[in-house]
Amino acid sequence: MTDSQNGATLLLVEDDENTLRIVTRSIVTAIPGVDVVVARDGKEGVKQARKRRPDIVILDWMMPDYDGEYFLTEQAKDTTISGLPVLLHTVVDENQTSDALSRFPSVKAFVKKLMPPEDLIGIIKSYLLLRSGGFPGS
Repeated sequence: MTDSQNGATLLLVEDDENTLRIVTRSIVTAIPGVDVVVARDGKEGVKQARKRRPDIVILDWMMPDYDGEYFLTEQAKDTTISGLPVLLHTVVDENQTSDALSRFPSVKAFVKKLMPPEDLIGIIKSYLLLRSGGFPGS
């Protein structure tokens, strides 16, 4: 881990309590110093994104009422948060969400919820390094 990951803020937009607990615990254990902000639907996610300006957003696609598409649509309209990178974290098949990858430029990756937590952590660390300029030539 590099110093650039210390003090990073991650927004986790997720409605499932079990997923929230597992992902949050995995992140704070593997990336010391990261601040995990939780929102339980897309509307709260937009509110927290505006308030906290996270380094990265992990977004569930399917949530009741205000879903991932709501978050991405509102994010795209707001220049203060439109540049935040989003990892789409869902059980929905990538073919069903490929439209989101093409319509919303903030979506940087599709991440299956069934992926082992250490793989998700690796992806998060890579994006934190990219955002901080940690890779040569970036």
